[in-house]
Amino acid sequence: MPLVLSVLLAVAPTGLGCRRPPAAGTDEARKLSVARVGNHVVTVAELEQRLNEQSLLERDKYRSDQAKKEFLDRIVRYELLAEEGIRRGYDRDPEIVRSLRQQIATKLVKEAFLGDRPPTTSAEVEKYYREHQDEFRQERQVRALQIVVADRPAAERVAEEAKRLGPDDLDGFRRLVAKYSVDDTTKRRGGDLLFVDPKSQVRRPLLAAILNMKTRGETAGPVEVDGRFHILKVAEVKEGFVRPLAEAELAVRRKLSQVQQAHDAEVLLEKLQKSIRVDLHPENLGKVEIKKAGTPRGPAPAASLPLLPGVGTGKLAEHKASQDADPSQAIGH
Repeated sequence: MPLVLSVLLAVAPTGLGCRRPPAAGTDEARKLSVARVGNHVVTVAELEQRLNEQSLLERDKYRSDQAKKEFLDRIVRYELLAEEGIRRGYDRDPEIVRSLRQQIATKLVKEAFLGDRPPTTSAEVEKYYREHQDEFRQERQVRALQIVVADRPAAERVAEEAKRLGPDDLDGFRRLVAKYSVDDTTKRRGGDLLFVDPKSQVRRPLLAAILNMKTRGETAGPVEVDGRFHILKVAEVKEGFVRPLAEAELAVRRKLSQVQQAHDAEVLLEKLQKSIRVDLHPENLGKVEIKKAGTPRGPAPAASLPLLPGVGTGKLAEHKASQDADPSQAIGH
């Protein structure tokens, strides 16, 4: 018996010694523990992930085992705080629970709707482009300079002086701006109103006068807006055009992808509404208080963090741009 036992003891270490540790990069290696903090085990996979989340420059600092150990020490300190937070019940804190649910929903959306998809075909792109030409239309744009004068008699005199300038004498017009204009905002940039088109937020009488001018150097005015008088000179004109398909293709593909994602999300939500119980209690909505301006607010609710275009609105397949602000309420005051 002692002889058998001695043989077994002699063989056992030799057998264990023959077993090679799993090679780096294998699934078996990634399951190994590099640290345990309370109930949380930090695995090779987790450490790899955290290291690879660093910038390329930062990653190069952690090639040696000693540098990896220093990084691991930082994780351990973080996990110690997390374990203490859990001990104090922070994992049940409403703010943390809400944040976790948001992250879970976001991850679901990324994996369900934002992953690999069959590419949009060229035929689909061309069809959308043909049927939505207005989306790719650039309106005619006019860039004008203005002199703003406070009364009509003075404005008439300045307008006559401006008309005597040559069509290309923009510098001469800018000198008149510096001499006569009472509008400090545009005066500082030589009277430049920049490019405008029919959708620009410029007072309507002024916008109409600018867009009615046809050629560089043309003058117009005085145009009255709220008791002040505008003398105009065209600096540049860009004629309208429709963007060619080659330039619009990327935007079309992105739009079609978003529409498909929104449709898929709508389908999933309709399915979930049938399989997961939802109880609404609108009778209690009156008890919800909205804080007044200046009152500190808590974290943004989930509704303010849309996961996909349209998610949370109940109209996932529709994407309508908000209406433009009234152009009569902007420049030209």
